[in-house]
Amino acid sequence: MAEPRLKGQNAWLIRGFVAVNLFVFIFIHIGHSVRFQVSPLELGLGNLDIGHWLIATFIAIVSLVLTNLLPTQFKETLVFWRKDHPLPGSRAFTKVCVGDSRVDFQLLKQRYGEFPSEPEAQNRLWYRIYKGHREEPSVADALKSYLLFRDLSSISFLLLVFFVPLSLFIFEVRTAVSVVFLLGLAVEYLVIALNARNSGNRLVCNALAEVSAA
Repeated sequence: MAEPRLKGQNAWLIRGFVAVNLFVFIFIHIGHSVRFQVSPLELGLGNLDIGHWLIATFIAIVSLVLTNLLPTQFKETLVFWRKDHPLPGSRAFTKVCVGDSRVDFQLLKQRYGEFPSEPEAQNRLWYRIYKGHREEPSVADALKSYLLFRDLSSISFLLLVFFVPLSLFIFEVRTAVSVVFLLGLAVEYLVIALNARNSGNRLVCNALAEVSAA
């Protein structure tokens, strides 16, 4: 199946993303813990509270694991900010692909009849079309990007939920450092979610474009 294979290809990028976030978290908080009297890179392990950093590492790993356990619909809600029918296929024929010059709506109507307006019916019709073209490079590439950014969105959301309380209540960093870190995580989540959304919309339109070009 395409989805598990593509998710496997994305795995190392996802682990690297978690590692970078953990490094930034530790870098910032080490610097704060010594009031920036020396560079965080000059501290050495002897100056660290190992228990705190083990907790931070554990949370990062838990966030990575939880991403694989979260319901798919919850991940999609984090991307599209819709509780009901979040997938772009639910709006494929009435919104998402309207205006895409590659999609021949007249040809699609000839082949599949009048387009439904109800979200579930739209998604079913889109998925039916997608299944016949999912191996096309443009569709597979868009799916790979969507799966990657969708998982990164979930991870960045979990890191935001876990790391900020860790900073405030366990590390007791209640200054501009935590505010900056909170804003950084929030911006990270928003940017990645928007990338996931664009990738999902592109996946939907690419599948319809492949039908139009066939």
